Amino acid sequence: MAYHSAYRGLNQKGRVHGGTQMFTWIVVIVFVILFGIAVFWFRSSKNTKPQAGMDSTANILTPVSVSSSVVNGAVNLESPNATLLGVSSKKAVGTAVRDTQATIFRITMSATLPEIDREKHYYQAWLVRQVPYDYIPVGSFITNDLGTFVLDWNSESEKTAESKSIGNYQAYTHIVVTLQTKDGDPDPQRHVVEGDFGK
Repeated sequence: MAYHSAYRGLNQKGRVHGGTQMFTWIVVIVFVILFGIAVFWFRSSKNTKPQAGMDSTANILTPVSVSSSVVNGAVNLESPNATLLGVSSKKAVGTAVRDTQATIFRITMSATLPEIDREKHYYQAWLVRQVPYDYIPVGSFITNDLGTFVLDWNSESEKTAESKSIGNYQAYTHIVVTLQTKDGDPDPQRHVVEGDFGK
């Protein structure tokens, strides 16, 4: 009798242990199936093709040609004069004039700018082309006998490997004057004056 009850107890423990293992395997299988469904759903949602009218990465990174009539309608590329405005005050602080002589593009600027410590700072002028976006430095300002900041630059002064034709310079219609720190950084720093030819 005692033998049978001991055998029965052993058998019940084995069933309990086997039932726990079975339950664990079922839970693992369910999680694996759910994981597989989630991965499939995630990948299928990422691989959808862009709808008509949506920009793909290729379209965003490819330059779009702009009709010269559109550009000419917005900005007069031939205008020789620009008014220079203070960025913070929005008031006129100077003028810029550009012209071409044979194969030389020339720009002169005159502006009333705040005095600076010339040991630490200088004013730098830049020409900016909006489409496609580009900018070129056109020299730093000096002061004349009247204390006005002036700049006289021509395309022969450009010391870059890439030469530009007269027509290319005409497309640079936006002017920016920055206050630069003499720290060796050639990039544009604090904008203080802006202007546009043809506006």
